[in-house]
Amino acid sequence: MVLGRLFRSAMMAKQERNLSHRVLVQIKRGLTDDTPLIVWQHEIPLLESVHGEGTVRVIEDPKAVLDEGFFAKRNDVAKRAPSISLGLDDVFDGDVRDEYSRLLARYGQHEKVAMPVVEYVYGRLDEGRFEKIVIRATVDELSERQLRDRLRMEEVEYPPAAKKDQLLSLLTSVTA
Repeated sequence: MVLGRLFRSAMMAKQERNLSHRVLVQIKRGLTDDTPLIVWQHEIPLLESVHGEGTVRVIEDPKAVLDEGFFAKRNDVAKRAPSISLGLDDVFDGDVRDEYSRLLARYGQHEKVAMPVVEYVYGRLDEGRFEKIVIRATVDELSERQLRDRLRMEEVEYPPAAKKDQLLSLLTSVTA
């Protein structure tokens, strides 16, 4: 089974708890087809299984690529850089079982082996390997964008220029 060397090395570099975060990858699908895609890090081994080992490259500085030419006016805090809007700082905070189901639906059956791609790479969900690799982030590990989304869901107002610490404080006071 493929565990994905890119995934393991990128996960080691990100955070102490090895949280899966959003990354920009480029998939070589043919001689002239290089497709960029934003995925969770734990999807890289699945992409390699589908497209072949060595066909998936993590873009090392995605903010430079995505934010090139972006300029927000000084007082325009509503305008976010594309890398932030697309969630490149986000960490996985969903339900692990739901994520496994999403991956089953997205990647389907392996073309050479009679099983789903996600099962080929990570094993069956009840084996527990997937849950050890895909860890759900705690509230204090969320990105600023994710904190803003959570506050909006809770219908909590916050200053537009609020930084992560202030957003986290607001969220924890509401959910406590």
